Amino acid sequence: HGVSLGYKIDDTMTVTVAYQQSPDADDMHGAGQFLDGETKATHTTTGFGLGFSGTFGPATIGFTQASSSTADATGDAALGKLSTSSSTMGLGVKIDLGDIDPFISYGTAEGSAGSAANKAVVHTHSGNEVGLTYALGDDTITLVVGSLSDQYDTASAVDKPTEWSIMEVGY
Repeated sequence: HGVSLGYKIDDTMTVTVAYQQSPDADDMHGAGQFLDGETKATHTTTGFGLGFSGTFGPATIGFTQASSSTADATGDAALGKLSTSSSTMGLGVKIDLGDIDPFISYGTAEGSAGSAANKAVVHTHSGNEVGLTYALGDDTITLVVGSLSDQYDTASAVDKPTEWSIMEVGY
């Protein structure tokens, strides 16, 4: 339920814009949840996104940012108070240094309920990684180190973020 348009700026750069208008429930950015009691029968989702990829010398950079929100489609005053907003951002950088190619990536997504009754309902997700690939003839060694964090309710003192550390060594 949307449209996107990609444009090749030149041989090393592209930009894409996207627009979403959806009557489906839990469809923010294609999968984000309604957090304020909205339903498919009463609310629609509208969203916008922008993506960029470009190569500058040995570095390739990718960036994406998107936001979306729900709104009552019935005109009901009580239902008009219910809404969810969501935003996401990602950044990746890879540098081609011949046999050694370091990279870094970071991403975050947050959804939050809009009504006063559910103001503390916030879902926050983030992750990052740094690593490199090292070519050894026909073989490659990969090293990745990073972390992930998920939190689903900021109102509860019990609900702390679930966090993971990651490390990968591959051949």
